[in-house]
Amino acid sequence: MSFTIGETPDRDDLGNYPKVARQHALAARGMRVPPGVVLDLARAREVLRAALKGDSDKMIAWVREQFSNGHTLIARSAGSREDREQTSGAGLGMSIPGIQDLTQLEGALAMIEAHGRTLEGVGNLHAGRTLMLIQREVPRRALLVVVRGGDPGDRFYVETHGPKAGPEPLAEGRSPDWAGPLSEWSDDSRARVEQLAIEVAANEGGPHGVDLEIVVDPSGEPWLVQARPLTAPLHPGWAAFSEAVAREGHQKHMRGSLLFDGEHNPAPLSPAHAWVMRRLASQRPGKSGDPVVLAGWLYVRVLPRALGSSKPGTAGAALVMSVHEALGWLRDEALPHARVMLTQYAALLDSEPPIRVALARAEAIFFEMIDAYVDRLVPARRAGLSRVAASQDPIQYQVDAPLTLRARAHFLDVLPAVWDIASPSLAELLDDVEHEEDEAQLPTNEAAAVGLLGEWDDHLFACGLAPLRALWRYAARRLDVDEARVFLLDGEELVGLDADPLALGDVDELERELARRIALLETQRQLEPPSRIIDGQPLPHPCGGRLRGLAIGGCFDGPIAQRRDLRDLLADPPEAGAVLCIPALTAQAAVALVRLGIQAVCTEYGGALAHGALMARELGLSALIGCHGCTRLAEGTRVRLDTRARRLVATG
Repeated sequence: MSFTIGETPDRDDLGNYPKVARQHALAARGMRVPPGVVLDLARAREVLRAALKGDSDKMIAWVREQFSNGHTLIARSAGSREDREQTSGAGLGMSIPGIQDLTQLEGALAMIEAHGRTLEGVGNLHAGRTLMLIQREVPRRALLVVVRGGDPGDRFYVETHGPKAGPEPLAEGRSPDWAGPLSEWSDDSRARVEQLAIEVAANEGGPHGVDLEIVVDPSGEPWLVQARPLTAPLHPGWAAFSEAVAREGHQKHMRGSLLFDGEHNPAPLSPAHAWVMRRLASQRPGKSGDPVVLAGWLYVRVLPRALGSSKPGTAGAALVMSVHEALGWLRDEALPHARVMLTQYAALLDSEPPIRVALARAEAIFFEMIDAYVDRLVPARRAGLSRVAASQDPIQYQVDAPLTLRARAHFLDVLPAVWDIASPSLAELLDDVEHEEDEAQLPTNEAAAVGLLGEWDDHLFACGLAPLRALWRYAARRLDVDEARVFLLDGEELVGLDADPLALGDVDELERELARRIALLETQRQLEPPSRIIDGQPLPHPCGGRLRGLAIGGCFDGPIAQRRDLRDLLADPPEAGAVLCIPALTAQAAVALVRLGIQAVCTEYGGALAHGALMARELGLSALIGCHGCTRLAEGTRVRLDTRARRLVATG
C-alpha cells in the first residue's frame, strides 16, 4: 500500500505513525510540504526490485517523474514511536538524501532497513513497523530548527545552517551559523518562516511546545520537513536559575547576549575563581570574553576562540603569526618564560610577604598571560582554522601519537583537574607522573599544527592560573584557614583578613559564613543554567534534542558511570566497559582517559571544535559530544551509545 503525501491514504492505521500523519495532514491543509509518497519499508523494497526488472506502479511512476525533471530525492524512515508527545524517538530513524536514480534509492532503503535491525533491542524500528517517506529534496539555502515553548505567548527560537554545513548538519551535531529569537533573524525569508511556524504550531504542538525543521529554498520559500511536539520543557530549570540570580542581585548582568562556557567550566565556580573572573572582566574589558558569573556559573559575551584584536583583512593582519610561528614561539619563548615566572613567584612566597603584595604579583602574571594568549595565540589559531577549512583537505587525526597527549606530562604540575583555581593539579591527583621524551619536531601539516596549538595554549593558560592557586594556598597557611575552605574566600577577603583577623567576624562567625557558602555551592550545582541568555531571557539548549550529540567512533553498550569532573573520575574510576558521562572533556582529560582505559564517553557540553571531539577521535573512543541530558541519567543505567543514530538510548 502506498499513497501520495496530502492525498487520501489507502490505509487506516496512519495514526500509529505520527511523523507521517503530520506531514500528510499539513500537506492536505495546503502547507508547503515537500511532495512525496509513503509506503511500508518492506513493500518499498519489493516495488523497487520489481521496477529494476522493468515493472512499475504508482510510486515508481512518481519517482521516475522526479528524476526526469532533474530533482533529487530523500528517503526518510518513520517508526511507530517517532514524534509522539511522550516518546519522540528522534534520531532513532535514518534519512538518506541526494538520491538520483532507482539503484541509489534501492540501496538507501536497504541501508535504512539494516539500520532498523540494529535497533531491535530498543523496540523501535523494523520493517514491519516502519513507513517510508520518499520525498523531493528541496534545494537548501538554509536549514532551520524552529522551536517554541508550550505557552502561546512564548517566542520562537531558531538555529540556522547554511548550504555549506553538509547534508545532515543536525544529525552530525554541527554548530549553527546563527541562533537566537526568530524575530531577530535578518534573512529576507523571516516573515514567511514566521507565518509557516505560527500556522503549524497552532495545531501540532504538545503541552511543552513544538519543534520544527524548515528548509528555505534558493528563492526564499520555506518548506516544512518535520513537525514534532517537544517531549520536555523548552527551558528546564529556568525558574530556579533566574530566582538564584535574583537572590544575588545580579539580574542587571543578564543584559545583552551571554553564552554559557560549559566546555571549560561545566560546574559552579568556587568563590575564589568567581572573584578572579570578575577581576579579569574589570581589568581586561573587551579582551577577556567579558566573563559574567551568574548563580555561580560562568558566562561569557565572546567565546575565547573569537577573541584577539588582529583579524585577517584588517590593518593589524600583518601582526598575526602563522600557526607554525605561534607553536614555535609558545614552545621556545612563552612557556619557558612562564616557568621562570612560576619559579620567581615561589621564591616570593618563601619570603612570606603580605597577602596584598603576593596577590598583586599573582594577578600581574595572570594578566600578562591573558595578553599573550589573546594577542598572539587566538588570532594565529583562528587564521589557521580558516586556512584548513578553505583547503578542504581531510583532517588526519594523530592516532599513533595523539596531539591531546603530546608534551602533556611536562605540565601536569600546573594543569588543573577543572579550570578553577580551587582545583588541584593532575600531579596532585596522580600517584606517579611519567615524563615522555621531548618532541622538538613540530608538525608541518597545517591541520595538525592547528590542533597542537589548541592543546598547548592550555599549558600557557594553566601557567598563568598557577600563581593564583599558590597564593590562596599560601593564604591558608598564613591565616590558619583549612586549605579545603580557603577557596571559599575571595581575594579582597584574604587581604582584609591578613590586615585584621576579625575582618569577617570572630572564629564562630567565620565558620558559619564558610558553612553557608558550602551549602550555596551545592545548591548552585543543582541548577540547570541555560546555554544562552539574551536580554534576561533564556534560549533553549541546542535544538538537536536531548541525548543526541556529535557522534565519534563505533557503537558501544554498557552501564552509565556518572562523574562530576576529572577529579571525581580519578578518585573513583568506573568499572571496565562503562559509558562515562561527564559534563565536559577538558584538554587535560586525555591523560586520565588513557590511564583508566576509558572506551566510551558522553559529554553534556562541547561541539565539533571542542577538546573532547579531538580527544575522542585520537584516542579511538566511542563518544557523543554535546549530548544534552546525559549527566542526568541514573548511575548504572544500561545504555547503547549509538553513533549511527547519534543518540544515547537506555536499554535496561
